Amino acid sequence: MRPHVVNTYLFSNVWHKASSINLLCCDLDKIQSEGNDYVFADCYLRPEKSVNYINKQAGGLEINHVRSKALSLFIKNLLAETFTNIYLDAVVRKYCKDEDVYPLPVKPYYLDQRLISTIKLVLDSVQQFSTKNIYGLLMKNELDIKEDFQMRIENVYDHFSLHSVLQFTSSKIISLPVRSHMWKLIHRIQFTEIEEAKVKLKNPTCKSCGAENIERVHLYFQCERVSDIGNNFLRVLKVFDPQYSPEDIMNFKGKEEHPQLFWFIANTLFYIDRNRKRCNSNLYRAFMRSEYETLRLSRFADYDMKTSVNIMVELLEDFEEVYSEST
Repeated sequence: MRPHVVNTYLFSNVWHKASSINLLCCDLDKIQSEGNDYVFADCYLRPEKSVNYINKQAGGLEINHVRSKALSLFIKNLLAETFTNIYLDAVVRKYCKDEDVYPLPVKPYYLDQRLISTIKLVLDSVQQFSTKNIYGLLMKNELDIKEDFQMRIENVYDHFSLHSVLQFTSSKIISLPVRSHMWKLIHRIQFTEIEEAKVKLKNPTCKSCGAENIERVHLYFQCERVSDIGNNFLRVLKVFDPQYSPEDIMNFKGKEEHPQLFWFIANTLFYIDRNRKRCNSNLYRAFMRSEYETLRLSRFADYDMKTSVNIMVELLEDFEEVYSEST
């Protein structure tokens, strides 16, 4: 997913035009659709609409909502112009503030009832007329985001923790492809046997081992193709928390005192999802070692983080050797 590219490059010409022209809603919606298609080019499913636009600190993608951003630019410039333009000052006072103005200013052709209502909302709700403040208000109003707003995933996972989710999707010690994958996994927009069964109104069946009525935990721990990896993965986690269960992992739970667990879980789930049909314990260990070497060069990981991750990778290798000798 590439929201930064969309916000920075694809929409730049829109913001330039929108600062002086009240663009048509149909055109803005078309532009929004093209941008969202680009962001989700590799996704079969899409998240709930509002999650595309809410900020990253709230668990969203922070894609610019084109309608709201374009209109906020136009309104901000219009209100700023009233300080130096007597005509526009009279227009806003008459048609947006409902003041008695004489002589009566000619109503501009672009000042339709929708724009008037929006400007009144801004005048009533925003103290400092910056693009950021106006955009935040218009975006929340357009998407009907209220103070009690909840994302769909908050009702999906047991004891949902936004902080834990952000550890997977925003932590810079995790590589960008893995973070992107985790975002899709958390928001349930990764297309697996579970989602396919919902579309076809059938019981989910594992395509690898043929097991029926499977749940998400089966894909990472119970399927015969991934069970060795899943079990050794879980053994490492239990070194840090003996009560850790597959269900906890599927609910994206982690402990703040062990931030290395988020790195370990994210990379393991990423590997299994990308290689489910050809999972191999040796390749898994090699992948984790390779990711650790990348982390070791990262300026975002401190000494303690690098040391603890290295211990986890070594534990994983040791458990695999013990398992191989026992079999």
